[in-house]
Amino acid sequence: MYNKIQKKIIAYILAFFFLLSIIIPVSSEKTRELKNVITNISDDVVSLIEKVNESLISYYLEKLVSYAPRFTGTENCRQSAKYIFDEFKALELDVSYHNWKSSQYSSQNIVATLNRDDASHDSVIILCAHYDTTETSPGANDDGSGIATLLAIANILSEFSFKNIIRFVAFSGEEIGTYGSHFYARDCYDAGDNIIAVLNIDTVGFTTDAGEQSLYLLKTDRSQWISLMAFEICKDYNQYLDINIKPIANRRNDHQSFLEYGFNSVQFVQLERGDYPLHTPNDTIDKINYSYLSKVVKLVLILGYKISNMEFDTRVILTSPKEGFLYIFNNPIFHLPGFNIRGTGLRGMTYLIGNTIADVKISTNENINSVAFCLDGHSAFSGFLEKPPYEWKIEKPFWTILPLLGKHTLSVFVTTESGIVAYDEMDIFILSFI
Repeated sequence: MYNKIQKKIIAYILAFFFLLSIIIPVSSEKTRELKNVITNISDDVVSLIEKVNESLISYYLEKLVSYAPRFTGTENCRQSAKYIFDEFKALELDVSYHNWKSSQYSSQNIVATLNRDDASHDSVIILCAHYDTTETSPGANDDGSGIATLLAIANILSEFSFKNIIRFVAFSGEEIGTYGSHFYARDCYDAGDNIIAVLNIDTVGFTTDAGEQSLYLLKTDRSQWISLMAFEICKDYNQYLDINIKPIANRRNDHQSFLEYGFNSVQFVQLERGDYPLHTPNDTIDKINYSYLSKVVKLVLILGYKISNMEFDTRVILTSPKEGFLYIFNNPIFHLPGFNIRGTGLRGMTYLIGNTIADVKISTNENINSVAFCLDGHSAFSGFLEKPPYEWKIEKPFWTILPLLGKHTLSVFVTTESGIVAYDEMDIFILSFI
């Protein structure tokens, strides 16, 4: 009897160690692999995070602030533009000036391009910030923090190549009406650039201890997918980032210029703004919270890295009517000047007098299941088109006698056989009495 009990105890002990050997891997490398599977952590991303350090960020910020204030059109603004240009050049990126001119101001944006490793991809992701300031501000936070973030990320990512093109763009003219971003977004649209995402960074260098774990993200419905990606990154890499995203209603800053021309765009901005001395001589480096700013750099770095390696197999673009044009009965008359008044929502607006045909360009490797055009989110306007031509005469629905007058959102949804949905939209102003 005693021997039987002994044998059972030994058997239980052996079984316990056998199970233990399965549950707890012997190799620390295996442990890390298991952890990565459970938490969606990538070792490549972790290695990128580890490259971010406060000394790199402060190096860029201190040099930029030495050219202060940087009001658009001044010598300081030109000198700071040259400094940014030279830093991008030192990273062996393709760098150029993008010149712009309004009725009152002229200046330049700086565009640095990190080319993709696959020539068949023309998709572009833009990371951007503005380098100009108000007339009296050193602009350490607004938006020196954004430019320092931009340069630090460019420094790290310049060592790699990606499926998609990355552009780092530094804008002037933000403080006087987002002129630089407006003209750049307009020129990108006119050139037919395949911009998939724009990440704008503006005023991200200050917080108190209470706000150190949060960052605002300005987004619209069309850029919701970028917001969701940022949220997932914060969740998966919480132990490395210690920051979370708080989506809020959209405000009109540089990212709005891209939204007005139909591109997906978001903006990152610090949680606390009310007590910070923006646009004053007190926006100085001593106010910068480098611990918080480093977290922002890491988050935008990972988001940019992930989007730059994404596949975009199905896309739809509204090709007619064109953004920013005046149409009369389906005829594009001329390109409007843009009504460059910040905050009106008129920049990039398309005006239609009489009925106009909406047309699209669809890129996909799958069969198309249906295409639907909408006004203000109502798919009943065009019905579901199941075969070409995928176009729609913009007109009032049969159930109303009211004419289509005023501002509307024209959108198109494409659904493939596998269930993938692609989407595009634009703002239009209709003057039609039939």
